[in-house]
Amino acid sequence: MLERSLPLACLLSAAVAVAACAPDAAHLDSPGRTLIAFGDSITAGVGAEEGQAYPAILQQMLRVEVLSRGVPGETSADAVARVDAILAERPWLVLVEFGGNDILRRVPIERTEGNLRQVLDKLRSRRVAAVLVGVRAPYIGGRYAEMFERLSSEFDAPLVDDALADILADPALKADEIHPNATGHRRLAERSSRVP
Repeated sequence: MLERSLPLACLLSAAVAVAACAPDAAHLDSPGRTLIAFGDSITAGVGAEEGQAYPAILQQMLRVEVLSRGVPGETSADAVARVDAILAERPWLVLVEFGGNDILRRVPIERTEGNLRQVLDKLRSRRVAAVLVGVRAPYIGGRYAEMFERLSSEFDAPLVDDALADILADPALKADEIHPNATGHRRLAERSSRVP
């Protein structure tokens, strides 16, 4: 089993090693072979130039292909609608980054949680490991933190919790109010690679 408290790049590095050495490990016995970053505009790299989004930087760091499947504007409901297409790409590990557009559109947090639970349940049912990238917002950040912790615990999905919140609180790391710039994307990958 993967350790939920480790940062993202360490988890992925560990997952690569575990999959190579022990393909029957819990959550890593999927017949899939790809790593997929599944999310919204942050995953798609809005705010950064081609090749500078965090999935591309993680790919460089890990020396393992990371497929970027981010679509700007998508909500957790869109994630539910698109998860079958993600599964069709035969992943063995999926980074799930949704929630920001739910916040912007004032989707009730209960609906967001239900949608993310459906996505994670579908991944688990296909024996695909999931990593959650937490999203927060002013005033409701605590409720979102609790939601991501619940989902992380329930689905045994490692959680990258505060990296995005810290980056988006620093104007020097943002392309606009809601997207990291190239430096912010690099910081997300670098901070995720460190063991706390």
